[in-house]
Amino acid sequence: MAALVVCCRAGTDGAMGLFYEQQLTNGSLENWPREHTIGIDAMGKLVPAVLRVGHLVHRGKEATAQYAEIHRWVKWLLSFGVSLIFVFDGLARYPPKAARAHKERAEREKQDRADAVRLDADGDEEKADKSWIRILDRATLLDLVQFTQQLLDELSVPWVVAPYEADHQLTRHNAFFHHLLAR
Repeated sequence: MAALVVCCRAGTDGAMGLFYEQQLTNGSLENWPREHTIGIDAMGKLVPAVLRVGHLVHRGKEATAQYAEIHRWVKWLLSFGVSLIFVFDGLARYPPKAARAHKERAEREKQDRADAVRLDADGDEEKADKSWIRILDRATLLDLVQFTQQLLDELSVPWVVAPYEADHQLTRHNAFFHHLLAR
């Protein structure tokens, strides 16, 4: 039976129902079987990297830390000598079940943006930063996705774009991927 490894923050964005015959196990990449491919939900790492520079991006300042973070992360994963495949979310649309959740998230972001603008106008940068880092800058995310895909191409690491969400794609192809790394 295949195993699922959930690293860092738990969260498979609603795909738990698709894990019907899988075991959840903890593990270490140092002891991972080299013949098994690990499928990785790329957005589980890219989105937090973009959010960390949100306050800079929204103020028009240069933000480059996210590129170095992703480069280090990919090189770290490859250092274990395991076979990887990255799966990216399809950014164009959401499946019907997830559309409502994404609409609610967009409404929260709209309120966070209004709060951040108001706090910036009041001169309270520290509180404004806390609002800005909850707002995902889509242009920065798309740029980081393209950077990561180019990096993976340079390193000869395969990647695909899921029709909707990467975690759903990973669960559907678990027999091929053997193991999954999610957020």
